[in-house]
Amino acid sequence: MTYGRRRRWTLVALITQTTAFSDIKRARDLKPIIREDSPSSDPVIQFVPGVDETVIPEVSMTRSATSQRDGKFFTGTATFWFPRADALYREITPDSLIAGMGLCDAEGCMTTEDVRAKFVRGNPSGISAVVLLTNPDEWNRFMRFMKRYSDKNGMGFTAADASS
Repeated sequence: MTYGRRRRWTLVALITQTTAFSDIKRARDLKPIIREDSPSSDPVIQFVPGVDETVIPEVSMTRSATSQRDGKFFTGTATFWFPRADALYREITPDSLIAGMGLCDAEGCMTTEDVRAKFVRGNPSGISAVVLLTNPDEWNRFMRFMKRYSDKNGMGFTAADASS
């Protein structure tokens, strides 16, 4: 029984030492930060600055039914799932810690800190990340990025039925 307890405390110690899990943020603090500088003209996703993620994610998007185009009560989310993401299998150094996810293209970078790793039986199975979009400008910017990213990587887009 002490072996299991030791493993649990070791995991807690590792989590408290990494910056990715340093504190819990409120939803309004997790909205994407849009920067004008971009490391690449091609659309890329990065968990570690300067290192492109090669795994193509599954992306699901939602927008609240009460969203209005003038920006009042606008809420949208984009949820990314990276099965067996490269970032989980890299050598761990102080420069390679995952502190967020960056969506970078010719227009700039959008970043979010809402990133979670999933482990199954102690082995990494993937990374989940959520981008919170709080106004129509952020939504449109995200859609432009996804259009470029999907064209580059052969992804498709299927819109939900308006009747649902």
